[in-house]
Amino acid sequence: MAEHDQDDLHLDPELQALLGELDYEDSGPPAGLRTRTLDAVRAQPVPGQATERRRAAARERRRLGRPAILGGAVGIAAAVAIALVVILGSGGPGAPDRTLTLAGADGSVTVEIRGDEATLSGDGAELPAGTEYELWTITGEPDDPTLTSAGTFRPGDDGTVDAELTLPEGTPDDAPLAVTREDDDDPAPNLPPALAAQA
Repeated sequence: MAEHDQDDLHLDPELQALLGELDYEDSGPPAGLRTRTLDAVRAQPVPGQATERRRAAARERRRLGRPAILGGAVGIAAAVAIALVVILGSGGPGAPDRTLTLAGADGSVTVEIRGDEATLSGDGAELPAGTEYELWTITGEPDDPTLTSAGTFRPGDDGTVDAELTLPEGTPDDAPLAVTREDDDDPAPNLPPALAAQA
């Protein structure tokens, strides 16, 4: 039986007497308890250590994420470059479907066609200021052509042209165009045309 100083226990006298009568061996703590306890204590984070671990993990994620971000940026830049090549290669955004120069004794106009919209500009010889002109589409057979009006326009005071007209619905993509002088009230075209495509 192990010897204990009963006065050091500071227990009730009856309990001290009972303990004195018990027959047991003091074998100490279970094997490995000290090691397991110290390992568990070491595993606990020191104050501030958990925060530093989180920061280190975040730095590692950012480091690993940089190649993906750079790869995405390179991909976007490549897509923009391809789009620019396509746009520039096709003549730019809104490039005309067809461009014609109509010229004659009065001067000349350039007609850019986008869909059914015709933009007239005086890039050539100036037309007489204040004169009314009419743009016509020509369809049908060469010996029996049909002229359909696309609208009228007047050159500015300096003889330059800047007009937007709408081609008649169903106008063929390759329909010839002509411009006549229309200084009267007759709805029919005044032929021959003042401006036409040059052969």
